[in-house]
Amino acid sequence: MEKEFGKTFPASVFVDLNRYEAVVKLLEHGTNATPFRAKTLPPLGNHADRQDKLVALSRRRFAIPRAVIEDKLNRWMNAMNAPP
Repeated sequence: MEKEFGKTFPASVFVDLNRYEAVVKLLEHGTNATPFRAKTLPPLGNHADRQDKLVALSRRRFAIPRAVIEDKLNRWMNAMNAPP
């Protein structure tokens, strides 16, 4: 890293970066631009809460009640076991 950023940002800068900070070196029109420090956005919301909502939505849209599946399986198994 210091090989790329050493002239502008020594290695100690990378260690001292705060949360949601980055050192960026852009490529503009085929040439390297001067590196700079940037701030990024923190993660959006609570992932666990969003995960629970997505699972619930998926179950409402795509899940089939267990009783329906068991009924279908029982009918299929009875048809397989019935004498010809």
